[in-house]
Amino acid sequence: MNKTTPQQETTNEINRRRTNLRDGLAVAVLLFIALLIGSAPQTNLGHPSTRDFAWATISYVGVLALLLVSYLGYRRADERQQLVQLKAAAFTFPIVLLGLFTAEMLYSLKQINLNPVVQILFIGSITLWLLLQKQIEHRNR
Repeated sequence: MNKTTPQQETTNEINRRRTNLRDGLAVAVLLFIALLIGSAPQTNLGHPSTRDFAWATISYVGVLALLLVSYLGYRRADERQQLVQLKAAAFTFPIVLLGLFTAEMLYSLKQINLNPVVQILFIGSITLWLLLQKQIEHRNR
């Protein structure tokens, strides 16, 4: 059997992180473009424009790319890192559900506009998931 030295494991970890960062940056740019397009107010609410369809398409492709990058990052990770990712996702999921439930209740009471709140929740959930991964990883070392 091939035994890897600590130096090789470090090199493998660095290569895995670089690949994840490269893939993640491409998705982040795509989602940022979707956020910029979607931030412009609609001019005609009854009839969607080409910009609205472009925004919907880019947003949908961006979210699918985010899911793909997350899946590939999970597959590339070793068992310890996979456990960290799953723990972070398990902590993030109920927080996001509570945020969506609260946003929907406030929207039904006509207190907020749902579109920017969902965007904030989406960005916040990804940020929270990444921060929790770092915190759990740091605690386990």
